[in-house]
Parts: sequence; structure tokens; C-alpha cells
Amino acid sequence: MLAFCFLLSGFAALVYQTAWTRQFALVFGTSELAVATVLAAYMGGLALGAWLVERWLPRISRPVLVYAGLELGIGAGALLLVPALLAASEWLLRALFGGQPAPPDGAYASTSLFYLLSAFVALSVPTVLMGATLPLLARHAVTDESHIGGRIGFLYAMNTAGAVGGALATAFWLLPALGLTWSVRVAALVNGLIFVLAALIARRGAPPRSVAPAKRPSIAGRLEEAPALAEAPGQTQAPGQAQVPEQAQVPEQAQVPEQAQVPEQAQVPGHAQVPRYARAVSSAAMREVAWPMSSGSCH
Repeated sequence: MLAFCFLLSGFAALVYQTAWTRQFALVFGTSELAVATVLAAYMGGLALGAWLVERWLPRISRPVLVYAGLELGIGAGALLLVPALLAASEWLLRALFGGQPAPPDGAYASTSLFYLLSAFVALSVPTVLMGATLPLLARHAVTDESHIGGRIGFLYAMNTAGAVGGALATAFWLLPALGLTWSVRVAALVNGLIFVLAALIARRGAPPRSVAPAKRPSIAGRLEEAPALAEAPGQTQAPGQAQVPEQAQVPEQAQVPEQAQVPEQAQVPGHAQVPRYARAVSSAAMREVAWPMSSGSCH
């Protein structure tokens, strides 16, 4: 649906350009300068609009809704602002270069500069808004780096196809049948249709994406991590992990060895048993004492 909106946007843009070229030729009295100035103003406005919106893209959370507003602004500017500025340019042209037997010649630098400035001022608002539309749709359509070439290329192709249709329709049907004023009005109606479609898409779309804040460990988790960190001071543990890594666990060698354990005889309470080696020593001593006694009794 957005690709169809961008196709209609290209159609309306070339209707405007063709109609305004004819209108500037009537105002300035020369078609060559009218074509050059309108084309230069169009390209300059598109470049300026893309550059301006690029600075605000990180702050825009709903690009489709902003795109809908831009299309509405393009239509309103074409209907209201451009005719008013063209009327002001015509009045200023008569005031500066009037009273001559023939229309001003484009060969003079002053008249050429006037044509250029008039075209840029009159077409500045709608062309800048047009230039901001592609970056907004690209921000909505591209969610991964692998989508950059395919999706942006498809959007640009649809917009260019609409521009071809708009140029042909204006030259062969709109201008001969409807004239300048109604040709511009038809293009403004197309912009209004785009606004409605894009607003519906933005309303039915998913809510703006937001980055989830990092989850902070609770107090209980920190208390569980404290003994493990105390046992292994050399190990660094990532926050939020309550489990003790294998390197931080107490090794088997650090456990109480069998030699250091209390003998089995000492484990029984109430009995002061003598260790085995002590009994062996005492038995040998008793035999040494008993041997002379037994020998004396024999004599």
C-alpha cells in the first residue's frame, strides 16, 4: 500500500512540475528560462528536503504518519502558496522591468537572476516537502541492512513510474482538457488521497518501536552474588547472573582432607578411646616390663 502511495506521489509531483513550467513561461515570457528555473528549483528543493529530514529521522518514531502530513502540506502549498507567490512575482516583475515595449529579454543577467530567485522562492515549500518523503518511507521500510538495496530501490522505481505517468497525463490530457488551474487541483486531490491512505496505514500499523531498558538485578540477586564473588575475588561476574561460575566454586582440594578429619574413635561422644598407634606402644612397653618379672619368677 505504501508503494502505491509513493507511485501516486510521483504522479502528482510531475503534474505540478509540468503545469508550473507552463505557468512560469506565461509569467516570465520565455519558455527556455522557465524550464531551466523550474527544473533547478525542483532539484534544489528535493535535495534540501532530504538533507533537512535526515537530521530529524532519529527522533521520528512514526514515519508513515509524518509522511501523510507532508503529502497534505504539498497539496495545500500547491493550491494556496504557489499561486500567491507567483502573483507576487508577476507584480514585482512589472514593477522592476515594466514600461518596456517588449517582454524582458532573458539575455540580461538581471532578468535571469529574477527568474531564478522567483522560481526558487515560489516552489520552495512544496519541493522541500517532496524531498523529505523518500527518507521517511525508507526509514519505515528498511528494518535491516539487507533490505536497503531492495526496498529503497523498489520505492524509487514506483515513484519514478508514477512520475512518468504524471508527465504524460499532464501533457496529453490534463492541460488540454482542464487547463493549468484544474491540473494543479487534480494533483492536489491526489495528494489528499495519499494523506488519507497513509494515515490509515499509520493508524493500523504497529506501535512505535522502543528499546527496552536494561533489567537491573534485584537486591536479593545481589545478596546471592556476594558470597560467590567473595570466594573468587579474581573473577568478574556480569550483573544479573546469580549463578557462581565453575571457576569460582570451591575446588575439591580445598575441602577438608581425610587426614585432617577426626578419627572414627573421636567421633563417638562419651568415650575417650586411645588411638591404635598409642595402644601399640603401650602394649610393647608392658611386654618389656612383664618379661623380667616372668624371668625372675622362673628362677
